[in-house]
Amino acid sequence: MHYVFFSSSSIKTIDWSGGTSSELFIYPEGSDFKLGNYSLRLSIATVEVESSTFTSLPGVSRTLMVLNGQLRLKHEGHHESILNPLEKDNFSGDWKTKSWGKVTDFNLMTKGECSGILNGYQLRKRQSFSINSIEKNTFIHIRTGKVLLGDKTMTNGDSILIVDFNYINIDVMEDSLIVVVEFR
Repeated sequence: MHYVFFSSSSIKTIDWSGGTSSELFIYPEGSDFKLGNYSLRLSIATVEVESSTFTSLPGVSRTLMVLNGQLRLKHEGHHESILNPLEKDNFSGDWKTKSWGKVTDFNLMTKGECSGILNGYQLRKRQSFSINSIEKNTFIHIRTGKVLLGDKTMTNGDSILIVDFNYINIDVMEDSLIVVVEFR
C-alpha cells in the first residue's frame, strides 16, 4: 500500500458561470480538464445561482453528490431527481441537464475505461470506520471534521489517494463528513 496526501492548500479553484469549482484530483497526472485529456476528475462545486445549465461533456460519465443544500436535476429526455445531502445521481455528460437550488456538490467524472464509485459518510466523534477496497485506488476527502488515518491526521479539505490496499481503518476525532471514491 502507498499513498499520496493532498492538503487543502493544494486545491485549484476556478470560477464558472454559476459559482466555483475546486479540482481535488485529476488522473492521469498532468491532465487538463479544459483539454478533456483526463480519465478521472474529482471536484467540489458551489452553485450560487438558483438555476443553471450544465456544460456539455460528451463521453464523460458523471456522478454528482450533494454535500449541503438541496438540488433538483432534470436530464432532458431521461430522468429527474431531487438530491439532499449525501444523495447522488448518475448521468451522462452529454445529456442536456438543468439544475435548481443553491448547493455545494461533489463531482466524479470518468472517461473511457475508467470507472468509479462515490459515497459520502457522516461520522461521529470517537467512531471507528473501515474501508474494504474493492477497486485498485481509493480517494478519501475530508469535507469537514478531523480523522486519523493510520498515522496521518486529516482535517477540513484534506484528501488522500491510497493505492493497492485491501483494508484501512479511520478513527474519527471530531464529527466529520468524508467522501470516498473508489476507482480503476
